[in-house]
Formats: sequence, structure tokens, C-alpha cells
Amino acid sequence: MLNTSRHAPQALAEAYLPVIQAYGQSVIFACVLGASLLSPRSTIPNYAELLVAFVNRVPNETRDWLTGILREVRGGGGG
Repeated sequence: MLNTSRHAPQALAEAYLPVIQAYGQSVIFACVLGASLLSPRSTIPNYAELLVAFVNRVPNETRDWLTGILREVRGGGGG
């Protein structure tokens, strides 16, 4: 079941699920890269808000995507 904010109807939130599943990992990667290296500090709250939205809506996928990204950045090292 998809978690939704109190402002989004369930049907609308479910409509976003295929988009999140298709592009979520790329969006998370862009947020991490942007917040850590590429973007001005003034954009960090925007990245944080986006990451929180992903954690709230698709927590398991977000955890897996972040774990994969951090492993990739570390050079493939194990936990």
C-alpha cells in the first residue's frame, strides 16, 4: 500500500506509483549528488523535502535505492 500525505487523494497517489518506480532511483541519485556536490546550499532544503516525500511514500524502495547509491559512491564496498 502506498503511503500518502493528507493532501493527496489515494487515487492520485497511486497514479504516481509507476512514475516513482520508473524514475525514483534516478531522482534520488540526483538529490544526493546535487545536495552533496553540484548545487548551491540554498537548494538543500528542496532536496531534503523531496527525499522525505520519497521516504514517506515508498520507504522500502527508497532505502534500497539509497543503499545502492551509497555503495556505488563508496566504490562497491560491502556493509
